[in-house]
Amino acid sequence: MRTESRALQKIAEGREAEMFAWDEGQVLRLYRSGFSKVDAERQALLLRAARSAGVRVPAVYDVVDMDGRAGIILERLEGTDLMTVLGRQPWRLFGIARTTGRTHARLNQRPAPDGLSPMRERLRRKIADSPAVPEEFRAPALRNLEGQPDGDKLCHGDLWPGNVMISGGEPVVIDWSNATRGDPDGDYAWSQMILEATEPPPWAPLLIRVSAKFARSVLIALYMREYEKIRRPHKQRVADWGLPALVARYDDGIASEYPRLRRLIEKRLNR
Repeated sequence: MRTESRALQKIAEGREAEMFAWDEGQVLRLYRSGFSKVDAERQALLLRAARSAGVRVPAVYDVVDMDGRAGIILERLEGTDLMTVLGRQPWRLFGIARTTGRTHARLNQRPAPDGLSPMRERLRRKIADSPAVPEEFRAPALRNLEGQPDGDKLCHGDLWPGNVMISGGEPVVIDWSNATRGDPDGDYAWSQMILEATEPPPWAPLLIRVSAKFARSVLIALYMREYEKIRRPHKQRVADWGLPALVARYDDGIASEYPRLRRLIEKRLNR
């Protein structure tokens, strides 16, 4: 990791990192405090692995230290993630849902590159080790997880419209922090869980917050329909992956989601 120091111009930010303009055609993804150079190096490795599998992702140029914060220098792609587009242009919901479904299905058809950790093990750690997971949900989720296959396909681990952008007319998948090797039905279940559990943030446009329930149901239905045109999932296996996915989501620490997660988990357990 090389050490850098220069004035930076912020161009975007997210929960994990801030994005800054860098050299021509490049951006710096600078991680927030709490993330280390190990996190940055792992993200760079995952991006390179995804690129080697033929997925359209930003090229990685270097891993750097900026005033004690870890960062990655990436290819600068002109475009906006689809969730931001939806917030600005809600009428594009249908096309955004279809693009997300197609992109995810094609990604899940690709063999995972060597070196990616197993998805089942990642979820097991999140469920078994996280203090955020309610104790009454831990054992049922682990039992469900033990019955699932390992799989050998590329799994993104966080694919939703916020992690897909259009650049040069093509969808590009971003944020590979959770990429694994595993059963694509599990990755599909995880994305369905995100779409079910995520609440619009307070800063979202009023129209999005007011119409969230309707928009969520349309988004999920169209995403699933488009995904299943390209890759036919095993429906029961997707359902079985659902409980571990919901319980593991607690480990991500998004407290605003906890009430909805609890309702969705209790509904599954009481069937």
